[in-house]
Amino acid sequence: MPATVQDLEKLAEWVQSEGGSCSPKIAFATNDQSGTTAFASSKIEASENSPSRLLSCPLSLVIDYDKAATLLFGSLDACPFSSNPEIAVRLFLCTQRIEGESARWYPYIKTLPTIFDTPIFFSEEDLDLLVGTNIYKDINLRKASWIKEFNSALSKLPESFDRTLLTQDMYLWACTVLTSRSFPSKIVLGGNQGTSYPVLVPLVDSLNHYPKRAVVWNINAASFALEAGKPVEENEEIFNNYGPKGNEELLMGYGFCIEDNEFDMVSLKLAISSSLPSEKQELLASNSSGLYYLTQTQPLPDSLVEQFRVQVATKDEVKRLKEGRPVGLRCELDALATLNLALSIKVSQIKVPQLQNPTRRQINICYYVANQAKILKAFVLTLTQRMMKLLQISTESLDTQDIATLRGKVHESMKDFGFSLKSIYQDKRYLEFFETLIAAFEGYDTSGMQEQFLALFLCYQDLYYNDSPYYEWLQVMRTRYDNEEELDDSYIEDHEEWREMIMPVLTHLNPEIFRAEKWTARVIAWARKVVDSESVYVPYDEYNSTEFFVVTKL
Repeated sequence: MPATVQDLEKLAEWVQSEGGSCSPKIAFATNDQSGTTAFASSKIEASENSPSRLLSCPLSLVIDYDKAATLLFGSLDACPFSSNPEIAVRLFLCTQRIEGESARWYPYIKTLPTIFDTPIFFSEEDLDLLVGTNIYKDINLRKASWIKEFNSALSKLPESFDRTLLTQDMYLWACTVLTSRSFPSKIVLGGNQGTSYPVLVPLVDSLNHYPKRAVVWNINAASFALEAGKPVEENEEIFNNYGPKGNEELLMGYGFCIEDNEFDMVSLKLAISSSLPSEKQELLASNSSGLYYLTQTQPLPDSLVEQFRVQVATKDEVKRLKEGRPVGLRCELDALATLNLALSIKVSQIKVPQLQNPTRRQINICYYVANQAKILKAFVLTLTQRMMKLLQISTESLDTQDIATLRGKVHESMKDFGFSLKSIYQDKRYLEFFETLIAAFEGYDTSGMQEQFLALFLCYQDLYYNDSPYYEWLQVMRTRYDNEEELDDSYIEDHEEWREMIMPVLTHLNPEIFRAEKWTARVIAWARKVVDSESVYVPYDEYNSTEFFVVTKL
């Protein structure tokens, strides 16, 4: 049963009898949206320089580790949870609920909700609305972790305790009470508290959250108090301010969200592969956790782009990164394009629910999902605009935020900065070359052979076209990749096998172009190295379709 106004009034009376306080201008109420609320029965005068006390709780009523450990196990030394103090607090909360009216904290326990709107209590129907979000995959992990914690903790309770009274559901209740109502011990208790953990502050935790509300947390040796830093008008709800929390944290911990929450974010955990070369590992050491946050004001963090810039960099580009020099167009494009592809599935999976007569839980889900989708769209838009800037595409005439349109402009401009199999296939100068390739591979599935065909095209350009439009670029590629460091014996041997398989057919069909003595395994291996190293997949529509381009702009 939810708390009644009378329950809250009795809680206030109890806290005051123990040395706490409750402003006489505060009245309590309940509603369907937020459960219990507090509002001003008459105007509360307050200012930043002269705050007005709203509520306070004596430290003697704060439910912390010391009280929980002592009352559960007889002494601090006997408690097995010194390294996980929040477990002791959760267990103690359960025992107070079990004791009922005889419990010292019963007036407080009576006001705590027994049903929560946090995701671990969602129905399957509600959970389905979260598919694609971070929360969706975290819910079961959190619940499983708490259940595992419960099973371990239960066995460590004193033998005199009747373990049958403490159920798994009750423990999950206690865990949720802490996520939704607790304060950090370091703030409430002060002093040298070591690692901070959640503590409960009766009455003070009765206020709902509103961001940027002018609230002062006043702590001294005797009590923890909340004070208003600005006037509260008559009949206006009195809020606490939990700090700049996004909807993901609010929904998981408290069971509610804020529409258009300006503090919302999308968190990304991108593991840094241990297989990366040591030079790249060193460049990424500044963010070894691989954790990034996309926000409405910064949907594309520079640090995230830097991780992908390092990951896609060639040896030459890594050298430039280490020296603090610009890496060039290819690396920048590849970092942005690869980042887009890495997150494309996440972006496409998140769908904002369209519901008729949604429940309170579903309204909060919609707030959360809508803001996640909004931030991710801003991420893709910003990423695409960054690619446009790299390609020197004028945006003055593009009064649109349609991602497909902007991607189309990027794709269209790539022909000025490189080539793809499609673009050179349509060039009449290379008709004879491609007709020979098509004839040689007739009857074979060539859908996955664009890199091989592009490598053969580079060989063709390098061997026969001193007036090639890519001539100067090819000379740089010769210097960069035709050396023992890039082309070791095993790499060349791999291409010798491929050469022996295809060259007899190509030479037979067109000996003028495919003269076998010129098409050596080393030449083919060099060309394939260039294609693999100097290329990028460029997205060109809303469905994340890509085209493979070799970037020739130095």
